[in-house]
Amino acid sequence: MSDSKPIERITLFKVPTEEGLQKLTAAYQKFKVENKRDTRSPYILSLQAGPSQPDTAAHLAPLNRNKDYTFAVKAVFRDKSDMDFYDDECPAHGVLRKGIAGVPSEKPLTVWFLDQSGGQ
Repeated sequence: MSDSKPIERITLFKVPTEEGLQKLTAAYQKFKVENKRDTRSPYILSLQAGPSQPDTAAHLAPLNRNKDYTFAVKAVFRDKSDMDFYDDECPAHGVLRKGIAGVPSEKPLTVWFLDQSGGQ
């Protein structure tokens, strides 16, 4: 394992239907167990995915803080090489992308970062 910090990656989808949210949930559940690279199985250190939750406080609802993003994915990669493999070569990610094609109403928003908060 490298001395560098793990890569934290957040991906947000706009999925307009309950059926679409269920399809994304099922696709990520399958992907979570099928992602493999070389002998490391799985190669993604941590993966969480699911529909976003609405603000419950009445004063926050009008702010639309989720900006209509209805599904979130948080992945943690050991290093940039593993994240690049995910984007460019992972067969399971290719199957995932094909399986959810047309479900999100637009391209997802994706950001990645190295934790600078100094803690767990």
